[in-house]
Amino acid sequence: MTTTNTKASKGKSISLIPFSKAALNLQVKILFEAQLKNSCLEVSFEIECEDMTTLDLPSVVEIPQRKMQLWESSCFEFFLKPTQKNCYWEFNLSPDRNWNCLKLNSYRNLEGEEAQVKLLDIQIEESSLNLFRLKVTFDLKTIPELYQTIQEDKQFKIGPAAILKTKKGRLTYWANSHSQDEPDFHNKRNFAFWKL
Repeated sequence: MTTTNTKASKGKSISLIPFSKAALNLQVKILFEAQLKNSCLEVSFEIECEDMTTLDLPSVVEIPQRKMQLWESSCFEFFLKPTQKNCYWEFNLSPDRNWNCLKLNSYRNLEGEEAQVKLLDIQIEESSLNLFRLKVTFDLKTIPELYQTIQEDKQFKIGPAAILKTKKGRLTYWANSHSQDEPDFHNKRNFAFWKL
């Protein structure tokens, strides 16, 4: 894992690790990067793959929609958790630009879709045949409870993750770390600290 902090832009850079060693056969690298500028969190996921045709990435839709179960196919995720609270938020970002944001009261205890988040504007960049990049900017003030807690604590936890589906239908799981016998993106032990 590589973590970079800079005072000016408050950045994070994390190379995601596959849960299964078999996923290494895909010859894929996934880099998560995030910048915090005032209250705006800029997030990107970058896939570098020797043969992108081995991955099942859905085509970009013209009008993205809020959808559940995006994790049943290729999907990027990140979790934001205040350090002093049990609650946390889950962001789902599909390569087709569909999205969701969920609030959980405690570990896997889903309260529901975060109603205060109306839209996530996802940008897709495919700069070459072996590179895919997804970017999204999110204003933390949209969720006052989360923003206020982060301001008070001057730190929070962030859990980047990804699910990549192959053309053969196999799902591979990627995260900051894996601390259990099964992939579990919700496990806070796999989250990274972000100190402001």
